[in-house]
Amino acid sequence: MDQNVTTEEKEFRLLSKRKYINIVACFLIMVIALFVVANTMSSDENSQISADADSEVSDDLGDEILGDNSTTESNGIVYSKDTVLDAWNYAYNLYTGEIVNNYKGYLSKTNASLNIVSLGYKQKILFETQMDSNGRVKQSNDVTGFVNRYTNTYVDSKAGNVYCIESDKKSDLKNMTASAVDIDTYKASKIVLPNEMTYVIDETNIMFDTVKFSKYSNGYKYTFKLNLDSPTLDNYKKMIVLNSEGFVNEVGPTFTSIEISFTVNKQGYFKSITRTEKYSVVAQLAFFKGNANCEYVGVDTFDESYYNVYKSIQKPDWCI
Repeated sequence: MDQNVTTEEKEFRLLSKRKYINIVACFLIMVIALFVVANTMSSDENSQISADADSEVSDDLGDEILGDNSTTESNGIVYSKDTVLDAWNYAYNLYTGEIVNNYKGYLSKTNASLNIVSLGYKQKILFETQMDSNGRVKQSNDVTGFVNRYTNTYVDSKAGNVYCIESDKKSDLKNMTASAVDIDTYKASKIVLPNEMTYVIDETNIMFDTVKFSKYSNGYKYTFKLNLDSPTLDNYKKMIVLNSEGFVNEVGPTFTSIEISFTVNKQGYFKSITRTEKYSVVAQLAFFKGNANCEYVGVDTFDESYYNVYKSIQKPDWCI
């Protein structure tokens, strides 16, 4: 297969070779700004905005099939409770193009919410992320609630550049431009690129005794919890610390639960990934001091047609 891979494809695959969850991860950079902005704000009508991502989002897999709890597909994987890591790795590698000669890219949409229980605030988080086969990434991010933040990001991995504009008013984005920063500079402050996640899914952090498996007419679903002591969470904690002036514990948040649920179709491609997290942070604000308990629920759904039809991403006109 490598004999037919272009230079651009090789460069892209080097960028995405890690076994990170390549789903939206920068949400926390926006959301943790709550602790920055709340230091100088009092509660207003925005604090009453509810997040509709709290409810369970349907995986649209059809009815669960009872009886036989495993199936061997053409990719050789026996889909069962015991093959959770095989199913994840196969879908991940299809997603990043590691095992596909003609990688087309992907389009994912994220509907998420962060409930800061201790403060009584909810944030609604909407993402749309697209990557083409050359590693170009375009992402829009709307965070609304007590704090509003709107962000557009474009990544050209071949050139090694990242462009980003953001504002607390969406209408302002139309009049903004951004110059390039190199990827290393961007990651020094943000930790991750828009298509990256900061913790790994592998044999070291899956709690295999928590795995649940369901077989459907149109695919398979796995649910499991992560080992909270795994060092794979270190970058995630670092990202939270770097992006919060009101967060006073340099060690990072204390997680009490992280649950992952993902579904794949009959070809092994991702259909959805759901992340449910509970943790506490030590916050010191103008009107609050102590542990702030947080609950995050995020559902990423994937446009399966993007696995089969190439769509190129053009550089946005706000990039200079």
